[in-house]
Amino acid sequence: MIQTNRNRIISGILIVLVSLCWLAFNGNLFYQYHFTSSLFYLMLPDWLLFLNILMSVAGILIGVSFLRKGKPLKGAKLFFLILSILAILINIMSL
Repeated sequence: MIQTNRNRIISGILIVLVSLCWLAFNGNLFYQYHFTSSLFYLMLPDWLLFLNILMSVAGILIGVSFLRKGKPLKGAKLFFLILSILAILINIMSL
């Protein structure tokens, strides 16, 4: 029981941290695109940045609900994995 609870906490925190890093990266990229004088050779479209930001917010909500409400471990991990794979595929296809 204690090991399962520890795994649950670690998994939930890991999901939240990965989503926060994803959010920070895309938010920083959007800021650099529009509010600095930096030039980029390749720029992602704004709709893709917003989509990535929305997916990262969904990942944070998944992690928090997993930690607070005790959602099933397999369901939260599976949904986060599907969300991540979907985002990677959309990013690859948009380039």
